[in-house]
Amino acid sequence: MTRIKLIVAVFFIANLGALPVVAQSAEKDSTVVEIEPDKVDKIWDKAPHNAFTDLIRFNNAFYCAFREASGHVVNKGQNDGTVRIIKSSDGQEWTSVALLEKQGIDLRDPKLSVTPENRLMVIMGGSVYKEGELIERIPQVSFSDESGSAFSKPEKVSIDPELRNSWDWIWRVTWNNGKGYAIDYQLQNRECGDRGSADATASIYLVKTTDGIYYEKVSHLEISGFPNESTIRFDENDKMYVVVRREGGDQTGILATATAPYKKWDFHKLSKLGRL
Repeated sequence: MTRIKLIVAVFFIANLGALPVVAQSAEKDSTVVEIEPDKVDKIWDKAPHNAFTDLIRFNNAFYCAFREASGHVVNKGQNDGTVRIIKSSDGQEWTSVALLEKQGIDLRDPKLSVTPENRLMVIMGGSVYKEGELIERIPQVSFSDESGSAFSKPEKVSIDPELRNSWDWIWRVTWNNGKGYAIDYQLQNRECGDRGSADATASIYLVKTTDGIYYEKVSHLEISGFPNESTIRFDENDKMYVVVRREGGDQTGILATATAPYKKWDFHKLSKLGRL
């Protein structure tokens, strides 16, 4: 049984061993806190598979979102994954706030953000399976009420027609100056298989939104080596930093940087970190 650990994703704890784990807010004046190994506690294990966590602070409480399912992927005869959102005022006692589900959609990798209207937003991958075979990806989004105590039913996002295909994944949204920015990563030759295939390729694009539902193309990040899961941050001058995971080539991550309007990119290989 997989279990979720407080307060950062288990991936880092399990794979970095004794290295310090650093949790940081998306805010520009964020505080960095080192979490020692003896400060890590289990907070949830209700489903056979509890994974792909995200964490945010909202209305003086922690919110943790993750996928509940039978396993890492949906095999033939298994139910689609759902998204659980739990809440805690102190990081010790947790209660369930919502269970998001959608018929025919395997909800994956929920990522939390706070919209300019001061509501929680959950952006999710949406995988569609037929007889155990992945046939399409349809990103989904849900919004909380002002108190963060109820969430809307997941709805399909709308992606710029110039960009969208049947294999979109809006990975994470970061808000800055009233706009939400995200990386859309796409499979480009699905006939070669998913990202586990040596022949598969992917492309990533910067997109922006004002409502969390419609995403407009901004630019293409020309990165080789199967780029995919990416996180965006901004500095005090609105310069954008994007950490990009790569699963092809030497698999070393990339730091991409750009200034507004975020169409011209500089790329730096994260040689010291290796595969993300």
